[in-house]
Amino acid sequence: MTFQSVANWVDLASDFASIITALVALSAWTYFRAEQNAKRRRLEKQLATDAKRGVKSRSILGLAIQLGISEREIVDASYRSNKIERRAQENEHGQATAMWLAHKSG
Repeated sequence: MTFQSVANWVDLASDFASIITALVALSAWTYFRAEQNAKRRRLEKQLATDAKRGVKSRSILGLAIQLGISEREIVDASYRSNKIERRAQENEHGQATAMWLAHKSG
């Protein structure tokens, strides 16, 4: 084998590795987004069910326990949804102390 043929094989392997890397990255991103959307839909469904039962709003911690999703993921999902309303619980000084979530009516 000459140096030129080895260099061609290295170039080919490099190109192949770049394509594989891009496909793995695309697959990981697709999986991540699908998981985010599934969690958002679960949260929306739970809040809609609660609204039908007459529950006006739910705490993030209560939803995290019931749905098995972390509090951070609950907050992230609430900001990605047009169907979820965020409400602040305030102390006597008007400062927000907690966030409550509710299904938007209408």
